[in-house]
Amino acid sequence: LLLSAPFTYVLHEAPHDYRRYTIFGLTNLLESNGFEIVSVYSMGGSFSSGFFVFYYTFTKIFHYIFKKAGLEKLSRNAFVHSILSIPESIFCFFNLPILKKKLSGNIYPTVNEQFSSLGYFFVAEKTGEL
Repeated sequence: LLLSAPFTYVLHEAPHDYRRYTIFGLTNLLESNGFEIVSVYSMGGSFSSGFFVFYYTFTKIFHYIFKKAGLEKLSRNAFVHSILSIPESIFCFFNLPILKKKLSGNIYPTVNEQFSSLGYFFVAEKTGEL
């Protein structure tokens, strides 16, 4: 099983935060349903989460200003969208090799990556009979 779940928030009640798709909640869900976890990967840590929260807040404010100024159609313009996507593209370009290295090396997420991540990626195998 390849499982990916988004998660852009800090954990609380760890390691007993099972109701949301946290690293602990997903681990509990998989193991209680007969899966053995082969590897777990966190998609970034506090810096990544902080960047995306700031970035998406900025873009929402930008679109809100356009809407209030009567330029709502401009905020849907492909060129404007491309310009606003540049910081996200740069961030991904520089971080993707790091993320791939951790996944291929089966490096378990650090405490920082467990508690503040953009999401989690699991590789698991079903144990026993299907």
